[in-house]
Amino acid sequence: MFTDYAKIYVSSGKGGNGAVSFRREKYIAAGGPDGGDGGKGGDVYFEVDQDSNTLIDFRYKKKFKAQNGENGEGARKSGKSGEDLYIKVPIGTVVKDAKTEEILADMSEKGQKTLVLHGGRGGRGNTHFATSTRQAPRFSQGGEEGEEKEVILTQEGYDKIEKELEFLRTEKRTEIAERIKVALGFGDLSENSEYDEAKNAQAENEGKIAELENKIRHAKIIDEAEIDTKTVQIGNTVKLYDVEFEEEVEYTIVGSTEVNLTENKISNESPIGKALLGAKKGSTVEVNAPAGVIKYQILSITK
Repeated sequence: MFTDYAKIYVSSGKGGNGAVSFRREKYIAAGGPDGGDGGKGGDVYFEVDQDSNTLIDFRYKKKFKAQNGENGEGARKSGKSGEDLYIKVPIGTVVKDAKTEEILADMSEKGQKTLVLHGGRGGRGNTHFATSTRQAPRFSQGGEEGEEKEVILTQEGYDKIEKELEFLRTEKRTEIAERIKVALGFGDLSENSEYDEAKNAQAENEGKIAELENKIRHAKIIDEAEIDTKTVQIGNTVKLYDVEFEEEVEYTIVGSTEVNLTENKISNESPIGKALLGAKKGSTVEVNAPAGVIKYQILSITK
């Protein structure tokens, strides 16, 4: 089961500052500038974690920052670049800019890694600023600030599944059929790698089609007239009091394909949704999460 969405803050690393330094060697009275460049700040990537199927850990850690680049040093020594940050998410996670709702990454492939924020460039040392008229520059360039974003992590919706299914049934099937046709023209199938690759692609495509068809087949449409407010059901809007953080939150319980962060819609299959189903107003429910138990008191249940 998975938490349907999370909002987190991510920032790439700041570039290191360039150094102001001059050669100091025995028997050399006045060496020239030798300040090294600052290191580049770390980038931020999102990475698919095949062993994960939940976003609930992002409730407990909301800020992620890549490492800053180190400052340059004398003797033209450049600072070390900051380490890149890889944020692991379940397959199927969509990463959106919280302000613009622009999709930054669609994490839909096994092993996928997507760059979302670039680290700041390292500043240049004073070596770069020496000229014929300015032989001893006593300044350098500061490192560039990293990028920052508030991002939303959410799961795929019903419309996206339908769109992907239509593509696989039509364009993808046609493309693979053409590949098979071309491969057959090469003759002997016993040593025909093109034919084997095309048939493997066909099997993979048909497997994906079957998987998506199964999702749609089991999607349930709820009649609003059948929804009551005695206990929490799919379709209800529930106002909760978070006991630990002492704040009120409100969610609408929907099927997993109808999740919508901007409308505070969460899946009935998520840990929170699952704990709420069947509970009454005034009761306290406990949500089992990897980082501990979360307690919510139900303040109201509405349609």
